[in-house]
Amino acid sequence: MLDREPFSAAKLAQTSKLTYSVVMYHLRLLKSEGTIERRGSRRYVWLSSGLGQKRLG
Repeated sequence: MLDREPFSAAKLAQTSKLTYSVVMYHLRLLKSEGTIERRGSRRYVWLSSGLGQKRLG
């Protein structure tokens, strides 16, 4: 989802039907790997950093 557009953690949780804490756990893991980055202040938006796996096809 983050490859297409930035999302807040709350919106990701709502869209994926996962809990907010599960979404945050995975966002933090992906951030530590450099796959995604966080932008903004107070209400953060998460987006792809471009360093993740390239799409096939």
